[in-house]
Amino acid sequence: MVYTWRHNLTVAWNQDPDNDLTDDFFPPMAEQLQDQLSGPIERGYRQNRQVLVVLESLGESQMKQHDYRGAIDTGRALIELVYPFEGLCMIGDAAWALGRAYEAIDYYEEAREALLEGAGARPLERVQQRIAAVQAYLAKRKDPVTTLPEEVCQRIFSHLEWQQDRTTCARVSTLWRDRVLGAPIWKTLHLSLVNGVEQRIPPDELERYLQPQLQNVHIVSHGGVEALLEKLERNGCTQLKKMSKVP
Repeated sequence: MVYTWRHNLTVAWNQDPDNDLTDDFFPPMAEQLQDQLSGPIERGYRQNRQVLVVLESLGESQMKQHDYRGAIDTGRALIELVYPFEGLCMIGDAAWALGRAYEAIDYYEEAREALLEGAGARPLERVQQRIAAVQAYLAKRKDPVTTLPEEVCQRIFSHLEWQQDRTTCARVSTLWRDRVLGAPIWKTLHLSLVNGVEQRIPPDELERYLQPQLQNVHIVSHGGVEALLEKLERNGCTQLKKMSKVP
């Protein structure tokens, strides 16, 4: 009898592959189970969200109080609560505050992957901004010029006697170029409009070196200098006192 009942049930199930417990098999029991479970599930979800809010608030408070170790523990609790994005971001923030920039990037990248996989609902921009900020910090830390005040940088660059050295430094980065061009050494400029001459400045870079503090310009050229005069006027080189030309 038991065998026949199980056999008939199996045959009926196999004949209808789209069947499930809400179809013809025990519909009253399925509906009853659904009614019984919907309430606890909803209450559990609400409680879970409440715990998320509490932990996030706790983590923010710990960061403000410089309790970074505590913030890391709170982040781990968020991960265990199935909120990996929020937890990883919090741990990344704490790691960055502790000076562990590379470790912070690792956590932020894990958070980004968790978000892309659907584990979280916060905007992707949030973690992208964090990654960009840490990368900018690391790039700045590698450049010694960025750690010095502008006036100190100008004094350092003022000791570069040769114009070729100064133009080389100006090509390192935008920040170096700004510091080099702001130095008083650029009161005198040697220009060569002839190929193969030392200290030649490429034509596409010429205008950036025509600074308002220029007082003397020495030119090596086989042609006219009308175009150069127009650029000097356009760049506001009103302190120019002398301009000599070697044919």
